[in-house]
Amino acid sequence: MAPEYGAYMGYFPVDGQTLDYLNRTGRKKENIDIIEKYLKENEMFRNYSQSNNDGVKWTGDVMELDLGSV
Repeated sequence: MAPEYGAYMGYFPVDGQTLDYLNRTGRKKENIDIIEKYLKENEMFRNYSQSNNDGVKWTGDVMELDLGSV
């Protein structure tokens, strides 16, 4: 949906829930560990319980979207 607001792409940051999803869907533990290490070392892993280097802090707001209605 990024083109609808003028963007070329949309980015959803990786967080702990993303890693949980990879684990639940049968990805190899060693691959998940590599992914987590890479993302953290490149400051691409989002921890919503604390501020990140870019100054973004999770506010606790949740937006739910029923993709079936889009």
